[in-house]
Amino acid sequence: MTNQKPEWTSTDSVAWNSFLNTPTGQRLLEQVALSRPDLLSGGDTNNILIRSGEARQHEILVSLILTLAGGKIETDVADPVPSSYPDLNDDTMWNDGKSVNPEPQE
Repeated sequence: MTNQKPEWTSTDSVAWNSFLNTPTGQRLLEQVALSRPDLLSGGDTNNILIRSGEARQHEILVSLILTLAGGKIETDVADPVPSSYPDLNDDTMWNDGKSVNPEPQE
């Protein structure tokens, strides 16, 4: 490894896509998807924020793995833990009297 970002070429994408479409590649995708950190539903606020950041980073990693393949991956790997939490930025989903996105005042 070097401190320079290596170039990812179309040849790399083809090879990576081919691998991910093999039985071993499919098992890799499933194992990575299943390794997502569980979200915490209660406890210390800092722990909850740290865990949600870990879960978000995991989603970014899975997305990168698929993006680098540059093509269609034949997978039936589902999200192992569907989110039951409402969107944090959707004020209508939270009945707490507060607004993340306040209306502009005229």
